[in-house]
Amino acid sequence: MQGGALFEFDGNFVGMNLFSNMERPIFLPRDIIFDRLNHFQTSMEKIIFPMLLKSVRHRKRLTGVELHSYPEGSTSVNTFGEQFGDEYPTGVWGKFKKEVSSNISEIVVAVASFHGETKFFACTGFFINYDGCPTILTSASLVRDPDGANEIVSSLRIEVLLPNKDHTVGELEHYSLHYNVALVSVKNYNVDCPKLKCELMRYCGTVVAVGRCFESGILMATSGEFIHDCDEESIDSDCEYFSYTTCRTTKVVIGGPVVDLDGKFVGINYYDTKIGTPLLCFIDICEILDDLKTKKAMIGGHEGRLKNDDGPPNIWILPA
Repeated sequence: MQGGALFEFDGNFVGMNLFSNMERPIFLPRDIIFDRLNHFQTSMEKIIFPMLLKSVRHRKRLTGVELHSYPEGSTSVNTFGEQFGDEYPTGVWGKFKKEVSSNISEIVVAVASFHGETKFFACTGFFINYDGCPTILTSASLVRDPDGANEIVSSLRIEVLLPNKDHTVGELEHYSLHYNVALVSVKNYNVDCPKLKCELMRYCGTVVAVGRCFESGILMATSGEFIHDCDEESIDSDCEYFSYTTCRTTKVVIGGPVVDLDGKFVGINYYDTKIGTPLLCFIDICEILDDLKTKKAMIGGHEGRLKNDDGPPNIWILPA
C-alpha cells in the first residue's frame, strides 16, 4: 500500500500511505503534499522558464513568427467551434434578398485538416469559379506549420463539410503563405459559384462576415461597418493589404467571405483579437490567384504575389 492514496468514507482525499508494516500505518497528510508540489513547481519554473524563453526566441528569429501557446487541455491546434452572430436564416440574414442569402448558403463550406485522426485546424471556405472549375478559397492556416513562418505541415488530410452536410475529401491545389490564402478542390461536386471581379471598389456601408462551423455545420453571419483606416500597431499581422470591418466574430470565420447587403463579395475573412475582423479584398485576391495561374505554380510558399509587393514574408500569428 506504500504510495497509495488514503481516502475518507465520503471520498475526500486525506493523504498518501507511507508505511503499512507497523502497528499503526503512517501517511503523509494532503496539506504537506500540496505544499511540496507547489515548491517543486516553483523551483522547476525558475530553471525551465529561461530555457523555454531562449528556445522561443531562437525559433522566432529563425521563422519570423510570434508563437502563441495553446489553451490548457486542448488536444489539437485549435478549438474552432465557437458560434457568433445569427444562424441562417435568422437575424442579419433577413437583410439580404431571399435569393442572395440562399446563394451564399450554397457556396460556404467548413474545412478541416487532420493529422491521422487528430484535428489540426478548422475554418471556413467558399466556392469560387477558378479557371472554370468550382474551387474552395480558404485560409492557408489550414496547412500552415505553427512553428514555421513559411512552411506547411506535410501529410495532412483535408476534409470538407459541404452545404448539404455531406463530408468529402479535399485536395490542396495552391497556396500563398505570404497572404495566407489557399485553394482546395473537391471531386464530383457542382455548384453555381461566383466569379471574382478584379475591379476596384470602395466600400463605405454595412458588410456581413460569414462562417460555417465544422462540427455542427451551422452557417452564421454578423454585420458591421467597413473600416478604411486603423492603428497598425494594434493588429496581429504585418500584411499591409488588409482592410477591416467592425464585425464581431470568432475564429470560425477565418477563410469565410465578406459580402455587402447586395450580395457582392468584398473579400476573405481573417481573425484578430484586438481590432475588428481583418479581410483581404477580392481585387488583391484576384491578382494573387492570377499570378498562381500564370506561373503554373508548384505547391510552395510565396507563390502568388501582388505586383507592387516585393517586401519580406508577412508575419502571421496563428490564433491560440
